[in-house]
Amino acid sequence: QLAANLSDNGINLPTGTTYNVGGVDIIPELISQAEAEAGTSETERIFSALRVAQAIDAQTPAFTAFTAYTPSYTNLTIGNAVVTARYTKIGTLVVGTVEIIFGTTTSVSGSVYVSLPSTPNGIIRSPIAICTYLEAGVAQYTGLGVVQSGSVRLKAFNVASTYAKQVDINASIPFTWGTGDQILFEFYYLLKWAYHTSN
Repeated sequence: QLAANLSDNGINLPTGTTYNVGGVDIIPELISQAEAEAGTSETERIFSALRVAQAIDAQTPAFTAFTAYTPSYTNLTIGNAVVTARYTKIGTLVVGTVEIIFGTTTSVSGSVYVSLPSTPNGIIRSPIAICTYLEAGVAQYTGLGVVQSGSVRLKAFNVASTYAKQVDINASIPFTWGTGDQILFEFYYLLKWAYHTSN
């Protein structure tokens, strides 16, 4: 009877009966989806291919659509710039992008900070963003963003010495900003992750 009820999709046994196979009691009852997701079933039960797939899917964080957000800025006057900022959460991972296209009234006055959609938990000065600084029609520069006070502090690379050094972008780094120039960066951070540097 057991052999007659085996299938390619899992072991399908008639319900309502307990079978002893090799000293193990087998209860031919498909566990519920909730049990499959939580892993709380304490009896030897049968997993069909469907329940296995459901259990795997339950442990895979769902992707959600990007949500727009409005950053705040330090030492960056947005003026009539075109700003596109968006993010999504995948479990405890936050991923997002910010694009700032300078207008005629956009200006930089010092070290630039751009706020995040949520505050990273315990991360201090950790690099979480890859940045591109585009001088319209001239050149493209690469930098990174580090976490400070719940914002991204935008950095460029100074390669004058043997090793590249992080320096804050400002009114003249990595170039003198003007209309049509762009700041673009992608950020990613965990809400439950602690990292700290001493400098």
